[in-house]
Amino acid sequence: MLPFYSSSNWESLYESPFFWFNADSSYKMTASDHRGEFTEDFTADCLRKVFPPQNVYTNIDIYDGKNRAGEIDVLVVHGKYAIVIQAKSKKLTIAARKGNSKQLKSDFKAAVQDAYDQSYLCAELLQKKDVKFKDAEGKVIAFGDDYESIFPVCIVSDHYPALASQAQHFLRHTVTETIKHPYVMDVFLIDMMTEMLSSPLYFLDFVTKRSNHGDSIHSNHELTTLSCYIIQNLFFDENPDMVVLDDDVSATLELAMLARREDGFDHVPKTPRGILTIYSGTLIGNILDDIKNSCDLGLMKLGFHILSLSEDSGNIINDAISQMVELNKKDNKHHDATLPILEAKKGLTIHVNNDEDELSGKRLVTHCEKRKYTCKADEWVGLCFSPVSSRFRFATYHRSKWEPSVKMDKMVESLPKISGAHEVKNGKVDFKGKQAIRTKIGRNSSCPCGSGKKFKRCCI
Repeated sequence: MLPFYSSSNWESLYESPFFWFNADSSYKMTASDHRGEFTEDFTADCLRKVFPPQNVYTNIDIYDGKNRAGEIDVLVVHGKYAIVIQAKSKKLTIAARKGNSKQLKSDFKAAVQDAYDQSYLCAELLQKKDVKFKDAEGKVIAFGDDYESIFPVCIVSDHYPALASQAQHFLRHTVTETIKHPYVMDVFLIDMMTEMLSSPLYFLDFVTKRSNHGDSIHSNHELTTLSCYIIQNLFFDENPDMVVLDDDVSATLELAMLARREDGFDHVPKTPRGILTIYSGTLIGNILDDIKNSCDLGLMKLGFHILSLSEDSGNIINDAISQMVELNKKDNKHHDATLPILEAKKGLTIHVNNDEDELSGKRLVTHCEKRKYTCKADEWVGLCFSPVSSRFRFATYHRSKWEPSVKMDKMVESLPKISGAHEVKNGKVDFKGKQAIRTKIGRNSSCPCGSGKKFKRCCI
């Protein structure tokens, strides 16, 4: 006699009422409405655990002139980022579950394709001027039209076998510079995502990286992809064109969810070791803690930049900041480090000092603009760190398409070149922490790294 499996019991409790209600012709339509309302409300409630409740909206009507042009079931607007969610309660029919390919395509269209088409339309309308947004009570809500990224998301109320594979095979979609690759999931995944990625920074970092991979990641369920992000940051050696994830990748995450939701699993870590834990208690971890809920674009870009690095590179940066802090305690002078990511045309400059904010801010802005120009980058992030409190002070964000400039050429003439060993490649940086530090000392003085060489011939 086979034992009962708890997952089967829970699935039956969730699925069976549909068939009971569907057999009651007088209640059938009411039950269908309630299923749709549940999907929207549950999704919104989950997202309010991650984002400020006032940033999560439901049932937003979009009017282009006098005509209603679209409706968003759940909308998240966090700074320059928006998540446009269309929820569907259409079930996979029995025929489709049995393998009828024609019925499977039909069910997918009704449950996912139609939802995506509506989501994409609304994402376009979000960027359009002179449109009005009204909530369920008819109140006008003002949104901007300048977004860094808009993520179209389709959420279904039931478990679809191999939903991720179906989405890759069947979904017709469009990607623009702002509207990203669609994300198709069920309510069970959004529950796990918001449970594990409980801050806007980590949630948007995952969605961005998942979107950037597009269809290059193959798995039967997006749960596997989420688990891969938590464990190894969706980082793959040698930048492969295609990645196939086995279902067993999700085992660690599923155990963590059991430890969070069920009794008797106290010996199991509630958070798997990985991107959510590797910087805990470190200087970088403190920075991430300070900015993880911010909606400021510069701070979010700083967080994304840190989270784009490998663990080893993050540890090297931790060591570099620690050494700059120690140097400041000895000489009470300004110290800095710069890490370009030339392949991505961006970079990071870190300043460590205890000067007044106005002085520190001007110095950081100028330094970032110079480094951005010399590295021919389109995007640059600056970070100022306090050696007294060992905490993040402020950040600057610089974005503009690189163009040659005679004026900038003159400004950067005396700027020391960055060693090629300092460049971040494929998320990794190879230099030792002490080599990252550039101190404000004479070029002919001894280098503070202890090499015995002149500063101009060593760490600059």
